[in-house]
Amino acid sequence: MKRPNKKALVVGLTSALVLGMCSSALAATVHVGDVGFNLDRTYSDENYNQSFRTYLLQNVANGIFIDLNDDGSSVNVDDYLASEGQTLVQFETANQAPKTGPIWDGTGEPGDAQGLVVASVSAINSTTISVTFEGVAAPVEITLETALVHGDNVVLFVYDGVTYTETVNYQDPAVVALQAATDAVVLAEGSLLEADLAASQVLVTALPASDTRTLLQARINSVQLSVNNIVAGVNTAADAVNQVALYQLLSAKPFVNANVDLIGAYTTDIDAANAVPTATDTIAEIQAIVNAANTTVSNADVNTLVVAAQGAMTTLTTTPNGDNGATPAVTFIAAAQAAVTALPEALPQAVATARGVDVDYKADAQLVINDMIAVAAVMDATNQVQLLAALQNSAFARVNTNLIATYDAALNGTEITVAAVQVDINTVNNAQALTAVVAAETGPLTTAKVTTATALVNGMEDLAVNTLKEGYLDRLDVVTAIIAVDNATTEAGLLTALQSDDLALTLVNPDLIAAYKTLVDGGAVIVTAADVQNNVINAGNGSGLTSAVAAVVAATTEQELLVALQATPLALTNVRPELITEYKALVDGGATIANAGDIQTNVITAANSVADAAIRLVAVNDATTATEMRTALTAVAVAQGTTAYINLNSTAKLEVAELVLAARDAIAGPPADEFALTTDVTTEIATQIAARTTFLGNVNLAANITDMITALDVTEFPEFAALTESQQIDAADLVLTKLVELQAQTPAAEFTTITAIKNAAGL
Repeated sequence: MKRPNKKALVVGLTSALVLGMCSSALAATVHVGDVGFNLDRTYSDENYNQSFRTYLLQNVANGIFIDLNDDGSSVNVDDYLASEGQTLVQFETANQAPKTGPIWDGTGEPGDAQGLVVASVSAINSTTISVTFEGVAAPVEITLETALVHGDNVVLFVYDGVTYTETVNYQDPAVVALQAATDAVVLAEGSLLEADLAASQVLVTALPASDTRTLLQARINSVQLSVNNIVAGVNTAADAVNQVALYQLLSAKPFVNANVDLIGAYTTDIDAANAVPTATDTIAEIQAIVNAANTTVSNADVNTLVVAAQGAMTTLTTTPNGDNGATPAVTFIAAAQAAVTALPEALPQAVATARGVDVDYKADAQLVINDMIAVAAVMDATNQVQLLAALQNSAFARVNTNLIATYDAALNGTEITVAAVQVDINTVNNAQALTAVVAAETGPLTTAKVTTATALVNGMEDLAVNTLKEGYLDRLDVVTAIIAVDNATTEAGLLTALQSDDLALTLVNPDLIAAYKTLVDGGAVIVTAADVQNNVINAGNGSGLTSAVAAVVAATTEQELLVALQATPLALTNVRPELITEYKALVDGGATIANAGDIQTNVITAANSVADAAIRLVAVNDATTATEMRTALTAVAVAQGTTAYINLNSTAKLEVAELVLAARDAIAGPPADEFALTTDVTTEIATQIAARTTFLGNVNLAANITDMITALDVTEFPEFAALTESQQIDAADLVLTKLVELQAQTPAAEFTTITAIKNAAGL
C-alpha cells in the first residue's frame, strides 16, 4: 500500500478532524513537536480546532507523534509513512514508545508557557483563599476582590501571570453558628430533655442580636414551659397516687422504659423523692427514679434465673448423661440448656458479684454444656462404633481410630469431664506408642516398625517440656540409624551411617572401614547402638590394631617404620620423624612391643626422652648468663623431677643458676666447661642449693665483723674474695650493720637471698 507524503497526511488529519472522521471514541492525542493536542477537544471546540490546525501547519517540521489510545506512548508519523502493509492502529501497537510533553489546555497560544495545575483550593476567610498547586510544596494565599458567600463560590484569580477559575466552598461562621443553634433547638423540641435544652440555650445565647435569635429564644422558652408542665404533672400525679395519670406521663416522651407492672413502685419512689427539695425538679431526675426501680426489679429476676441455671449446671456436671426420671424424661443436658438460654447475654455486675460468677456467665456455662454433651455421648456409647463417633467430637484431641478397642477398655464410665476422658485417651496413646517403640527396637529391625511407632509417637500430647515424646522419637532415630548401618551397600555409605550423631559412636576410624564392612556383612549382631560399638567398631579397631602393631615389628626400613608408627589405629602421640633412626634402633634392639601402649612407651617415649634430655643438656652447656642457665635448669628440673629447684622462688633459682654456671665453667673436662651427663647437672643443682643455703645461714649467724668476713669469703661470693683485706672489713661491716637492722625488726628478719647480701656489701 502506497503511503501519502507528510504534507498530504497533515492535510488529511486536519480535514478528518473538521469533518468528524476521527471518532471521539478514538480519544487520540497528537504531539506536534513537544506540544500535545487533545483530539476529542478539536472535535467539540472549534477555536481549539483552528488553533491546532494552524500550529500543526506551522510546526510540522518538528515532527508529528500520534497516541491513539492516550496511554502515554505514541508513534512517529515519519516512521509510519516509511512502513508498508499496516494501518496506523496496527503500526502503533507494534512500534509505540513513551512520549511526554504538555497537552495544550486551550488558553493563550499553543506552545506558550502554561499555568500550574491546581491541586486544591480552600477558604481561609471570606476574602482569602489557600491554593495548592501540583509540584509546589507550600500553598499560596490569594486575596480576593469579591468576598465569598456561604456555600460554593466560583472564583477568578491570577497567579504568576496566569488566570485561574476554581470553585471553593466557604463556610460563613455566622451562618454555621445560626444553623447549629437552629438544629439544637429542633433537637430540644423533639426530645424535651433538659440536656438538649441547655445545649441549645448556649448556642442561641452566643448568636448576635437579631430577629432570628429572638425567634429561637422564644422556641426554647416554649420547650422549657413544656418540660416544666411535664415535671409538675408527674409530681402532682405521684402526690395524689394517681397511677393512671402518672403512667400516661411516664410512658410518653421524654420518658423511656416505663413498665406498667412497676407503676406502684414509680408512684411510691417519686412521691418519696418529693419530700427532698429539688429531688424531682427535672426530667432527668424523674427518669433516674424510673431506671432505679427497673434495675431493682430486673436484678431480682436475673438473680432468680442465675440461681436456677447454677442448680441445673451442678446437676449436669455430676451426671452428664442423666435425666429427671419423669415421663417423658428431661435430660439434665436439656434442663441446663433451657436454664442457661434464659439468662441475659451479660449479667448485671451486682448479680454476678452476688452469685460469685463473671458477667459472662452465660457464655461460660454454654461452654460447659457443650463439653457435657460430648462426655454424655461417650458415657452412653454401647459399642465401639458409637464410642468412636463420640470421641471424634472436637472436644477431644489425638483420637486414633486404630486404638478404639483400647479406648473402649480404658473408659469405665467414671469419666464425667472432658479432661478425664482426655486423660484416658492420652494414657492409651502413650502406652501404645511405648509398645511400638519397644517393638521397633527389637530385632529384626525394620523400617515398617519404625514408621508404625513414629505415627503413634507423633499422636502423643505435645507438652511444654515434652521429654517423653521427644525421648521416644530419639530412640526411633537410633533404630533408623542402625538400620542404615545394616543396609549400607558401600564402604562410603557405611562410614556415613557409622558417623551418625544419633548413634554417638566413639573411635570410628575411617581407615578401618573395610574391616567394619566385613563385620557388618558377616552378620555381626547390631540391634542396639552398643552392639554397633562393640561388634563393629571395637571389633574392627581390634583387628586393625593387631595388624598395625605387627606392621611396626615387621618394618625393615626406617621409612616403613615411620609409616607404620603413623598408622591411625595405633593412635600414637609425639611421633617425631627426625628421630626415626632412634625408633628403629629400639625396635630392632628388642624393645617389648606387644601392643600400641608398648610402642608408645618403649619406643616413642623412650627415644623422645633421650633426645629431649640431650637437648636440655645442650641448653645447660650453652648458657652464658645466669638468666639463660635458670631457663635451662628449670627444663631439666621439670623433666627429672628435681622438686628442690622447682620450689625455689624466681630470685633463688637465678642465684642457684649463677652458682651452677660458675661450677660448669670450672670443669676441667674433657670436655672442658661442660656437663657430660644430665645426672651431672642434677647433682650440681643439689650441690649449689645446699651451698647457697649454708652461705645464707653462716651470714645470718655472724656475730661480729670477723665472723662475717669468714662467712662472706667463700666461693659463692667471688666478688668479696676479690677485695683487699681493708675493703673486706668495710664490706663485712656494712653487711653486719644491715643484718642487725633486719634482726631488730618486728618480727625479726634476716638475709634470704645472696642478692640482698651483695647489695648490703655494696658489691
